[in-house]
Amino acid sequence: AAGNATALTVNPATLTYVADRFSRTYGAANPAFSGSVTGFMLTDTLANATTGKLAFGSTATATSNVGGYAIDGAGLGANNGNYVFAQAPGNSTALTIDPTTLTVSADAASRLYGAANPLFSARYSGFVNGDTAAIVSGLQWATNATAATPVGNYPIFPALAAVAPNYAIRYVPGTLSVTPAPLTITAPDASRHYGEPNVFSGAVQYAGLVNGDTVASIYLPAFGSPSPQVQLASPATASSPVGAYPIVPSGFNLEPPFNYSITYAPGTLSVTRIPYTITAPDLTTLVGAVPPTVAVTTPALPSFGPQFAVYASSAFMPTGNFLNDASTPTYVLLSTIVPAANTTLGDIYAHYDIQLVPGTIKTTRPPVDPVVLKQQPVTNVLDSTTIIINPNPAVVDTPGTINLNNSDSTTNVIDNAKLKDALKAPDSKDSNVKVKYAVMDKYTLGTVVNEFGGDMLLPYVRGVLANVDGMKDMPEAQRKILEDYRDGKISTAQLSAMMASDPNALAAMMPALGKAMMDAIASGKPLSDAQQVFAGHIAENINKQRVILASELQKQVFEFEKAKAETSRNNAWALKTMPDIAMSAQQAATEQSIAAAIGAGVGLGVGISVFISVKLAAAAIFPSGIAFSTVGGVVGTAAGLVATAVSAIVIGVVSAVMVAQEQQNISAYDAAMTRAKTPVDSKLSGLDIKNDATAASEYFGAFMATMLQMN
Repeated sequence: AAGNATALTVNPATLTYVADRFSRTYGAANPAFSGSVTGFMLTDTLANATTGKLAFGSTATATSNVGGYAIDGAGLGANNGNYVFAQAPGNSTALTIDPTTLTVSADAASRLYGAANPLFSARYSGFVNGDTAAIVSGLQWATNATAATPVGNYPIFPALAAVAPNYAIRYVPGTLSVTPAPLTITAPDASRHYGEPNVFSGAVQYAGLVNGDTVASIYLPAFGSPSPQVQLASPATASSPVGAYPIVPSGFNLEPPFNYSITYAPGTLSVTRIPYTITAPDLTTLVGAVPPTVAVTTPALPSFGPQFAVYASSAFMPTGNFLNDASTPTYVLLSTIVPAANTTLGDIYAHYDIQLVPGTIKTTRPPVDPVVLKQQPVTNVLDSTTIIINPNPAVVDTPGTINLNNSDSTTNVIDNAKLKDALKAPDSKDSNVKVKYAVMDKYTLGTVVNEFGGDMLLPYVRGVLANVDGMKDMPEAQRKILEDYRDGKISTAQLSAMMASDPNALAAMMPALGKAMMDAIASGKPLSDAQQVFAGHIAENINKQRVILASELQKQVFEFEKAKAETSRNNAWALKTMPDIAMSAQQAATEQSIAAAIGAGVGLGVGISVFISVKLAAAAIFPSGIAFSTVGGVVGTAAGLVATAVSAIVIGVVSAVMVAQEQQNISAYDAAMTRAKTPVDSKLSGLDIKNDATAASEYFGAFMATMLQMN
């Protein structure tokens, strides 16, 4: 039949691409794929049945994630259409991409014994395709070491595993190093005097113990030292100079496992000057037998230290009333340090803190011959060898009292003429009779005013009233007294009487009286009895100032030498000059004298008027004008406040005088010491208060002290 020609249909056979199996890691390049073709019929082969070139490939790339991927065959055609091509089922997963290895290493860490563990960290090795640690999650590191774990090395391991897509994690543990904690052992500070052995008795300080450790718990007992012990030593010896030296600790025996690293901190050994108080002796001798110098006993000095001796020189010192001691004077012994050979004062002051305490020499006389006193054989009259001269007629006569301005009473058998004839020179050292002037009082001061008289006083009063700036601060009651006296409304006799009863009159007349007394003394003319009493008290206060001045000068030089020993050569300008020393000593002497006067008397008791009167007195005595600072504010009536105000002005005057003379006074210290050791007599003879500004300033201070002793 016609259809028989195509009745048989021959269909193409199937050729199958069979890929070989391959694997690689994430991030790696694909390998060269291979495979085969199966399904040839009869004698057909790849060579005679196909055309083209057999090849295998995959869509997977280096960035493909971990998993299975197809490897497909391609590239062939069938001759005569006898074959069709197909992929083997296994080709779909023939390529396997495996995880690549990521190495995670714990970083090494360290901490001190007793501290908390730090936050551990890691480093990574093996990332591909630009991946970073950001893709890692879940990782936590840990260690078995705690704060109490002793010094040593401890592993750091992962406590929780890390997760990172496409990677297989490999862990490398780290090491935690627990290191010794710092322990500071500090030596105690100590001090001793030069020449003494070192003694370290303070407690050693330990800083840095942790975990409840104690000094005892970390100390390894050694033979002979069962309890914790630190050795203390210093390079200083007994002969080391004054200064600061280290105290070095060492030798603490630490117990294993040595959880602490010890640092030794030195303390300070202060070697200080040896304090010595050297007191001149108190002696008694006959008048005329006073030794010029006396050896003073000194303490035992270190044999290796600077050596010295101390000698005291005698200087006249009035005690009590100046004239009372004229016949049996008392002397002060002022000590001086004399360095041994090859030793200087600087060496001595650098090693010893010396306080020199003055002594005294009291003089006596043989018993008084009664004939000298012309004493009548009356048992209750003049039992003593002391005659009190009192110009105040209001004082009741007593045995041994002579009232110069009053007729003698029946109880006093020696009249004035005979007394003066017998005593001759009452303040002469050759006299065998002690003469004591009465205490300076307001009546005596009134007598002085009366004896001066109007002719002498009125010019001074007019001069005070002419000081407009000063007078504006004077109280009205006092100013009126001066004006009434100037205008003749008050007589000199009335003014004299007012001085004994009216404090305003006393304060008002102080400036004029101070200048009048100064000029009367400077004139060299004989003084009246009351004026001599006044001058005697002024002389007494000058001598008291001078005794204090001598002591202050020695004290100032002592401080100067001490400062010189302690001051660097490069800082020589920090030291006082000798004029500075003289001025400082004079100011101190004046201040102490004024304070003593306030303590001895009741003062003028008129409060701020004293302050104003002192200023006016300074202006009257120093008419050329001296600029000085004073205490501002209101001055009360209390004696202490009055003393403060008066001292400020008096010291200001003295300071101004000495500053003015400083450039001329090349050897100010020597001049001041010579003056301090030279007493003035009761008539102030030899004191040039008219031409010598320093003498005038001494007079001013003594005058004010006398006024403040008034009662």
